Amino acid sequence: MPLPIQIFEVSDVVLKDSESETGARNVRHLCAAAMSKTAGFQDVQGLLDYIMKMVEVSFRVPAQEGGKAYQLVPSTDPAFFAELGAADIMLNDTKIGVIGLVHPEVLGNFNLKLPVAAFELDLEALL
Repeated sequence: MPLPIQIFEVSDVVLKDSESETGARNVRHLCAAAMSKTAGFQDVQGLLDYIMKMVEVSFRVPAQEGGKAYQLVPSTDPAFFAELGAADIMLNDTKIGVIGLVHPEVLGNFNLKLPVAAFELDLEALL
């Protein structure tokens, strides 16, 4: 199989919502992942930066008054390997996603033998 493998998807995810009549709601998300022998945070961070630039959201700490800005803050999401780089994607003060190296236990659950860097992002929060 030729490497690197890079996949991208835009799709709805279903989230529990106790205020909804059905108890759930759909939210449009974007996910990107890259698998290679040397996959790292930088493999998906560049794509995240490009997407943010295209929707006119700048990278700033802290956000300028009245403008949209995002930042990356350390994450404890168990699907990602915090020790090697995992971050929550914050739009102003709201978490809209997560980025980092996928945890080895998660990789093992899917029988993946190489490192994977990935991010997932709530598109609706950007638009």
